[in-house]
Amino acid sequence: APASSVWFLPGGRLASFHAPGDKAVVRVWSTDADEPVSKLALSGVLAVAVSADARLLATANQDGAVGVWENADILPRK
Repeated sequence: APASSVWFLPGGRLASFHAPGDKAVVRVWSTDADEPVSKLALSGVLAVAVSADARLLATANQDGAVGVWENADILPRK
């Protein structure tokens, strides 16, 4: 499925988000690799946003909850 959002990150990486049905996936890609370098699978997520400095990722869930993920948890350092 195509990504619904894409962000450029420091260090030659980008992140993509797509939510087919009930399962959402955030993938982090290196610009010099064909496969994701990291993946975060989530349930019930409607939207994702990445902070300008790429240190935080926020998720908005179907139940109204908001999650905040730190860089070290999902985005590999280069």
